[in-house]
Amino acid sequence: MNDHPETITEDGEIVTGNALEMIDAGTVSVLARAEIDTQIATARKYPRNIPSVINAIRSMATIDEEAAAECCYALVRGKKNKGRNGAEEEENKAIEGPSIRLAELAAQVYGNCRISARVVEVNRSEKYVEAEGTFLDLQSNMASKATVRRRISTKQGYLFSDDMILVTSNAACSIAKRNAVLAGIPRAVYRPAYQAARSVIAGTVETLGKNRDKAIAAFAAFGVKPEQILEALGVDHVSEITIDHVARLRAMYRTIKDGEETVETMFGKGGSAPAHETIENPLSDTAPAADGDAGKPAETTPAGAEGGQATAPATETTSPPAPEEAAFERGYAARRKGLAKKPPKDEPIPAKWSEGWDAADAKQEG
Repeated sequence: MNDHPETITEDGEIVTGNALEMIDAGTVSVLARAEIDTQIATARKYPRNIPSVINAIRSMATIDEEAAAECCYALVRGKKNKGRNGAEEEENKAIEGPSIRLAELAAQVYGNCRISARVVEVNRSEKYVEAEGTFLDLQSNMASKATVRRRISTKQGYLFSDDMILVTSNAACSIAKRNAVLAGIPRAVYRPAYQAARSVIAGTVETLGKNRDKAIAAFAAFGVKPEQILEALGVDHVSEITIDHVARLRAMYRTIKDGEETVETMFGKGGSAPAHETIENPLSDTAPAADGDAGKPAETTPAGAEGGQATAPATETTSPPAPEEAAFERGYAARRKGLAKKPPKDEPIPAKWSEGWDAADAKQEG
């Protein structure tokens, strides 16, 4: 029986085999080049109108409050500075700007361009994924490329599950695409839309109290407490939250909801991401030793005990955690990162995973 379909060419010749296998690399290159040449010719025949583009982007970005919130991005990072006494002091630094949604909107309205993003590497040994975003302006023949790396390990050094690696890869692609698009489109084109969207979500003095309460209540769904929000904003009391702070909070919430950041990186100590830890075997499931145990001398029995003989320090061996304990830790870490209570499809012990999630949830609520 013939496994491959028969193909009839224009000349009436019957060819047996996979059609894709018969197309060589040179033919594919010629077809891709012809496609791009056609798009370039069309772009130059129908050039964009910049004033119309600016107005259209701003109009679509502020079409409603939800759309405006999706156009803003924000996160808090810890920054160490020298204090008056020379000691290092950590302060929170807010990073704000247009989101991937605004970048996609700008590219659609800007027109005559091609954008793409892909994962170029998943390095399980060094525990990172790398994504690449590209932007090609067909009208001006200008291209930009952005590369982004994201960590795929927990703070304890465990490698993410396959589902979490996929989620992290998608987030890296979104960030790479946003950076490439915003580097390719002039800032003067999308900046008015971003400023208008930020004004919409900030509200007014009259709506400050209502919007402030809504923002704090929204973060409660992720297990974030009001004191964590105050620390991230650098204020001491809820009454000190201003209109500008409300806009930042709503952008931070959208950043977490879109999966670009996690609750742990956003509201951890100083908002900083956990440092990359080097371990002897990065692919092992064995938990690394706790920092508090490093360098701790082994306990010895005093002289005179056990017949007056001092016993030699016992050599401790670290054994891999039991499967139930490992599943519990994975669930615990998932809740700390703000994930929903739903065990991954590849989780071998879903019950223990859920117990770990509940334990972390109870600890945050307490």
